[in-house]
Amino acid sequence: MSPLARSGFVADEHGLGHLVVSAPDSAATAAFYQDLLGFRLSDRIVCEFYGYPVDITFLHTNPRHHSLAFGGPQPKRLHHFLLEVKSLDDVGAALDRAVAAGVRIAQMLGRHPNDRMVSFYAFTPSGFQFEYGWGGRMVDDATWQPTVHDRISEWGHHPPERYAPRRKKPEPT
Repeated sequence: MSPLARSGFVADEHGLGHLVVSAPDSAATAAFYQDLLGFRLSDRIVCEFYGYPVDITFLHTNPRHHSLAFGGPQPKRLHHFLLEVKSLDDVGAALDRAVAAGVRIAQMLGRHPNDRMVSFYAFTPSGFQFEYGWGGRMVDDATWQPTVHDRISEWGHHPPERYAPRRKKPEPT
């Protein structure tokens, strides 16, 4: 157990967390994971996010809302991975540590509509993002009905500049 995630991580039968990958051919990607590997559809998000079109498909292999998500049209790459902790306080403390350490924050605290995760996103030294969150939804395949959501976040998940826009240097007088 990490001494910095005092509550521990949500893992065990739920797996490590989730991965989100860029996949320019969503139909081929869905067929690969669903038909070949048996992933099940959780839902989709189709919207615009800060001027960019978003169409993300979410799949699961266990009770966690999604183990994998994908969308395009970006080049093939890992967009982000999630680590889920058992306490919202651990998320807040991790965000404080990341900001204090000068880690580049991609999206501040927010909640997703589909998996209900409260999280923030930051960049790793490798250039892809990690999501650190709490409170993710679990699904029961016997009763779960996939749906299409029209936004990425219920609230938050704004880039830091939205909270503290860069100010111009004062002009000399």
